Amino acid sequence: MHQSIRIGSWITIHHMAVAEVMASAGFDWLCLDMEHTVTDLYDMQVMLATIQSFGVKAYVRVGGNEAMQIKRVLDAGADGIICPMIQTAEQARQLVSHCKYPPQGTRGVGLARAQRYGLDEGFEHYRDHKAPQVEVIAQIEHYQAVDQP
Repeated sequence: MHQSIRIGSWITIHHMAVAEVMASAGFDWLCLDMEHTVTDLYDMQVMLATIQSFGVKAYVRVGGNEAMQIKRVLDAGADGIICPMIQTAEQARQLVSHCKYPPQGTRGVGLARAQRYGLDEGFEHYRDHKAPQVEVIAQIEHYQAVDQP
């Protein structure tokens, strides 16, 4: 099976203009870094919407494997989550659980941007068509994680 190469970049400066310039530069995806920046949830959501308006996938690297932050980022409409410092298979399973609705996971129902604020079939459409497409990326940053079960 042939898979196409996707080229992307990282955004660490939280400003809509930066997101606009990067999204118009021809990248397939962009990642907003919330781990090592001062980007807050509001700025992240504005930048997500800006990036996606160009047809570019928007990922967010969260600060850690925390359900509250992950659900807020997904409800804001992120196409994927990148989670740093995953050390074990159990942490990876927990990360996936935070990103999936029951019965596959523990994600709660929100009615925000991703779900079109509950308008029309917003939640059902998101749950059935978009949420299953959310990409979950476990970032392994330490050599000892490779030896963990």
